[in-house]
Amino acid sequence: LISSSIRPTCDISVFDRIKWTTRLQMNKIKHMNKTLLFLLLPGLLISCKPTPPSGDNGEIVPLTSECLLKNSDLYMKYPYKIKVQDSIMCIWDLHGGDRFYHLYSYPELQFITSFAVNGRGPEEYISTGGFCMDEQHIYVFDTSRARLSIFRKDSLMQQRISPARIIDYPQAGIPILNFCRTDQGFALLNFDGPERIAFIDTCGHLLNKKYEIPRGNTAKNKAYPTMTASLWNSYLDYNPDNHLLVLVTQNGELLEIHNLASDSSRFIVGKGGEPDFLSDKNGLLVGKIKGYQDVQVGKKAIYTLFSGTDHQEELKKMMKGQPTPDGGNLFLVYDLDGKLIRKFLLDHYTNGIDVHEDSNILYTVSSSEENAINKYRLPL
Repeated sequence: LISSSIRPTCDISVFDRIKWTTRLQMNKIKHMNKTLLFLLLPGLLISCKPTPPSGDNGEIVPLTSECLLKNSDLYMKYPYKIKVQDSIMCIWDLHGGDRFYHLYSYPELQFITSFAVNGRGPEEYISTGGFCMDEQHIYVFDTSRARLSIFRKDSLMQQRISPARIIDYPQAGIPILNFCRTDQGFALLNFDGPERIAFIDTCGHLLNKKYEIPRGNTAKNKAYPTMTASLWNSYLDYNPDNHLLVLVTQNGELLEIHNLASDSSRFIVGKGGEPDFLSDKNGLLVGKIKGYQDVQVGKKAIYTLFSGTDHQEELKKMMKGQPTPDGGNLFLVYDLDGKLIRKFLLDHYTNGIDVHEDSNILYTVSSSEENAINKYRLPL
């Protein structure tokens, strides 16, 4: 059983292509039969020689949150990622019922509208892969159709939910696992080919593809490319001020820093190790630990949300019917070279972060806690 945070929707073609992806960290596994059969995947070895982090003195600072919205105040199935910008707060509902995204006014926290309708129509979405915001727009990708929708904020504020523009991209970008804005357009993380980041412009063109999975040549295994890709599924973010594109693995503890200006890369492995597999006496093969849950590249630092949950221990609890938290509760701060400089313990498990460096505020969203939306003041 391979662990990842990919949660495909009911679209069959997408599911077939990522069928090896598990939902260990999803609440859905609680409904699975206890007689699950696990597939043994022998011979898959992954290795690389990245730099270990330095400067970590081991101190973990606890943080106490202020609850902004409770789950009972939200009409969502799975609140997953959050962004607060100017006077609005946007929340991505990963398993959106009727619609995938929800807008609230900020700081009043009054509901405005929901958009990106779940469906197969011309302005509907089978599944979505997150969202990006700028001063005027919100950008959404339909992950199974490589289609970008651009919504105007002022229209959404008036509850007009049709996108201002829809752009189709080449099929090479499907399926889109995650994406972020770049200087020339967007960076898409996908399964296709050895180079897993596709760079595209804002007009529907594929510019180039880069960045193989960071592993040694002797460890490459061509027999299970899809499983390997799912094991190395990552979150990504980019900051135009320092030209850093950062990926963090959802399994293990590996951080990739790519400087798009200098075309240089750094790979930093933490104590959780690289994404890999572990076999136990029952022949069960899983990713060792649940890794990063989110990442944001700031002007001053790289901010991450981390879990570190042991998958085998989590599975044992699930099989006993015991609750297991989703997301992570460790907020790790790295400098722009990948040096771990601060560690914070959040008082809630959370799925998504939004850091405001100018005010030292952290906003979080949680799918499994009663307090869905929280705010932290960071002692940075």
